[in-house]
Amino acid sequence: MALQLTTTSPSGEVVTDAVHRVSDVCVAFNKNVRFLLNSYATEEEVNPFEMHTLNAPYDATNKDLEQQAYAYVKSLSNFADAVEI
Repeated sequence: MALQLTTTSPSGEVVTDAVHRVSDVCVAFNKNVRFLLNSYATEEEVNPFEMHTLNAPYDATNKDLEQQAYAYVKSLSNFADAVEI
């Protein structure tokens, strides 16, 4: 799974249909789902142009941590228009 959304890179360049992937998902000591959100220029790209560490609320009834992470990202206002790919 990944999300696709046009975004602006840290250098100010608009990246059309950038691909955003969740990785390194775990439950942190504070009972949050901690993960990296990596942004790539294309689906084939291996090096992200931007990375963020995020924390999402942990739902103990849902064992799929990656699903929880993606749901959290999609709930953020700047990802409201993201499309699942």
